[in-house]
Amino acid sequence: MELARRGESSLRIAAEVLEESGLKVIETSRRITLGGVEAGEVDIIAEDPQGLRYAVEVKAGRAGVSDVRQAYVNALLLELKPMLVCKGLADEAAQAVAEKLGVKVLQLPDYYILLEGEELEYAVREAVADTLSKALAAASALDELAETLAQSQDMEEASRRAGCTPRELAAALSRLRREGKIPRKTSFKLLKLAAQITLLKSSLAERLSRIEEEIAEVKEALRKIQNEHS
Repeated sequence: MELARRGESSLRIAAEVLEESGLKVIETSRRITLGGVEAGEVDIIAEDPQGLRYAVEVKAGRAGVSDVRQAYVNALLLELKPMLVCKGLADEAAQAVAEKLGVKVLQLPDYYILLEGEELEYAVREAVADTLSKALAAASALDELAETLAQSQDMEEASRRAGCTPRELAAALSRLRREGKIPRKTSFKLLKLAAQITLLKSSLAERLSRIEEEIAEVKEALRKIQNEHS
């Protein structure tokens, strides 16, 4: 079924879990209106093989008492059965309330990770920062190999460009790792990025040097003009 909000990974994953459990996803992001006034929203409407329909609330982590109550109230307003898709219930109180209110809980397997937008952004930022940190740490140690690594797609091509065997190149990189000059866990892609950073730094340094020389020439020319008119 086409999901109403494709940008919401949590709903997509929850829908997959529901369908794997034998339920059919009927609708997503169902709005609840009372007397023409919007009163809330249910994440998913699903139907089991017996034709029973559920108002499904999706939670990224464990569901607490308030989550159980919300699932129950939303289902009641839509005259459907209540269900929670989550990483389990937070405590015994949530378990007791779920049993009392008849809220069915579908627990997500451990390999499913539901991330909120902010959590996903943070995870991506951390991963990028970690990658750049490792690349910068390796960049200063790759001066001699920078051009070779930057232009190659893999170790085999890099070794050909360097005029050595892949084993010899790997040994050279291992030596740099042992000396602490590049991180121990460094993929070829990361080494290539580090090499590109090295070349970029070198290029920028050359450009800055030329700019400084040109500025010095301009200053000298201005000084001569000033002397001629003094």
